[in-house]
Amino acid sequence: PDDGIDLGTWSALLPSSDLTVPLDTHWARMGPRLGFTRRRVPGRRMAEDITDSLRSIDPSDPLRFDFPICHLGIRGHCPEDLSVSHCLTCPLAPVCVTGTRRIARREARAGLGKGTASARRARG
Repeated sequence: PDDGIDLGTWSALLPSSDLTVPLDTHWARMGPRLGFTRRRVPGRRMAEDITDSLRSIDPSDPLRFDFPICHLGIRGHCPEDLSVSHCLTCPLAPVCVTGTRRIARREARAGLGKGTASARRARG
């Protein structure tokens, strides 16, 4: 895509759909948290799991999500020492396995019960 980020340097060699996510520290941390892999040890299999998960969202270009997701890690939204306060401000929290679990536990401890934050917003 002409997004100013992807220079398309691989397009002459193979299609975007065949690329594998470049596994770095951010993907190794965020991939399991987002539910893209169950693996905890970084390596080829983790990269393939994450790519397969992204491919289920966009089969033609699974790596289009690489920059925006990793950028959240780079900016500190999903640090190694994660706290629920990070999850509460993260734009990926609604789709994040770890974030939704942490937020639900916090609400339960506060006596709000499961899903009541959403229910309160709906009631006004």
